[in-house]
Amino acid sequence: MLAQSASCRLLKSKRPGQLKQMTSQRLMPVLVFIFAVICCGNVTAQETNTWIQVEARPTEEQARARASDYQQLFDDVAGFQLRSGWYAIVLGPYSQPEATQRLATLKATGQIPPDSYVQFDQRLGAAFVTPKQTSNQQTPGVTALPSASGDVDLETPTQARQTEAQLLQFEREELQDAL
Repeated sequence: MLAQSASCRLLKSKRPGQLKQMTSQRLMPVLVFIFAVICCGNVTAQETNTWIQVEARPTEEQARARASDYQQLFDDVAGFQLRSGWYAIVLGPYSQPEATQRLATLKATGQIPPDSYVQFDQRLGAAFVTPKQTSNQQTPGVTALPSASGDVDLETPTQARQTEAQLLQFEREELQDAL
């Protein structure tokens, strides 16, 4: 009650013009900030590329081999290094709605692994494979996944657990994202 009456006295002691000026001086930075967030947030979202991650491999050599296999199926294959040190094979780039729709279509038709998912630029590092073109069209008449090349060593579950235990926390999180 005491605080309320003190603020009322303060408001009554100010002339109407001064009160209006104080309010606009405090309100203007807030309005500018809100406007900037709204405008810049939309621009950033529109400029972000979205990809479909179909595989990740522990070495660049293995990832290049798999990317080459996928390039026989798709024109928009790219490869990026991940922060974990692994190498992602992706399709794209797409807008986010287009990526989501294409992901569902490719999974439903069995053209990509069922654990493929949408990936964003912010999580991708340096490119090691760039798309031939970004037509977003599948090569006509091809409906099967490329087979794993014979020179890729597959880990046993025990070996995979041992390898994962050696990773740092953020690397394990990226590995889980990749899987």
